[in-house]
Amino acid sequence: TKSLGQPKDSLQSIQQITVMQESGALMKPSRGSRSGGGHLPEARLLALAIMPERAALHPLPDGRILFASQPITLPVVESRPKLEPLLHLIAADGQSLSTIPTAPGDLPTDLNYMVVSPDGKRVAVVEEATDAVAVVEVSSGKTEIISAPHPNWSCETVPAWKSATELTFAALDEKTHAPCWMLWSAEKGKRSLSSQWPAAAMHDWLSERRPEPATKTSP
Repeated sequence: TKSLGQPKDSLQSIQQITVMQESGALMKPSRGSRSGGGHLPEARLLALAIMPERAALHPLPDGRILFASQPITLPVVESRPKLEPLLHLIAADGQSLSTIPTAPGDLPTDLNYMVVSPDGKRVAVVEEATDAVAVVEVSSGKTEIISAPHPNWSCETVPAWKSATELTFAALDEKTHAPCWMLWSAEKGKRSLSSQWPAAAMHDWLSERRPEPATKTSP
């Protein structure tokens, strides 16, 4: 991606460039008007998007590209549009763009951290500020919140796919309310993997935001 304004601006252009030759060798740097003959071509514009703080692109095994973007309608009439980012797909040939049809309110509002399953059929999203974790089916948009949000907790880890249908992630234990490591399965649901682990091993996975103590004022 490339910012269309200042480096940290959210409006980004998504571009594609060929960096490897058919032989497997890397393309040579282009200098001046030199092109072809194994030299880097110009980047191809695929889309413009208002992206989260981490403008991450996720290539799928079938060649499509997954990314998150905030939809807007021009001209913008609100100074601060409601934050409702969606997941989008760029076709493998770069000729079309589609939106994954998630239901309104299903997705977390923070889509900075996503992990695609090995087969590209699901994507796991973790919301850093609340520790919520969701699994989204790429084809249907069906979304399952596998870890409910806890507003006073922040997630310090990213989920990891064990297989195409199994996901591991940090969450709060529903009984002890302590950080734990969970396994979610499309067939069997979720279970804790860390029930016998020492608490110190799980301490850094989630962090609790405690309210600051009130300061005393002099009369």
